[in-house]
Amino acid sequence: MDTLFLNTDNVIELTELTNGMTGDAITNATVTLTLFDEDDVEITGETWPLAMNYVSGTTATYRATASYDIGLSNAQHVKAEIVVDAGVGLHREWIKHCIVKIGN
Repeated sequence: MDTLFLNTDNVIELTELTNGMTGDAITNATVTLTLFDEDDVEITGETWPLAMNYVSGTTATYRATASYDIGLSNAQHVKAEIVVDAGVGLHREWIKHCIVKIGN
């Protein structure tokens, strides 16, 4: 389970996005992130989905930052949904389960 931190900008990354058939890095995809609570309701305080932008100079890493003041609470379980569209036959969705903790 991944961790999100309370009262902190949270950087969420998708690393090494590749074409499963060819192994080629994908650097031109449309990638989005949405955070949901336990009831599958979007977390408040952000306009979802967030664009996850390709990080230049990396091996197909995409990154988004969720603001520190979104509606999270300590010990909350959150679902992160990442959607990738890189053209015909290149669509994928991931669900990551996260726990919210107080950052140091």
